[in-house]
Amino acid sequence: MSQTAIVPSFVTNPVEETPGYDFTGKPTIIKTPLNFIWWADASTAKALAARYGAKAVAMPPYYPAPWHRSTFDPASQWYLQFPDGTLINAGILADYFRRNPEAEHPGVADKYVRDYIAAAEAGR
Repeated sequence: MSQTAIVPSFVTNPVEETPGYDFTGKPTIIKTPLNFIWWADASTAKALAARYGAKAVAMPPYYPAPWHRSTFDPASQWYLQFPDGTLINAGILADYFRRNPEAEHPGVADKYVRDYIAAAEAGR
């Protein structure tokens, strides 16, 4: 049975904003770029969930302090939740498909993702 190829997409330019000070000591907002691979978009998360028997779950990103905020929807960090309760960030899995496109490397990303899921479930 042929599967639909997963061509991942990610949230564009995720940024964390925190209060701080500029070089003159004036209060300002400091913008810190975030690693985009943690931010697969909803359609990518849902495609991964369908292929690997999971449920796509949007969760707010973890911020260590209440004054941290992001420039995108706070519930936009997608995870895959597996039947045993294991949660895996969808972007981490999607990145295997970004680096190993199925059209160029058939089966490679799928193997890496299946191995990652198995290791995560074994480590629960």
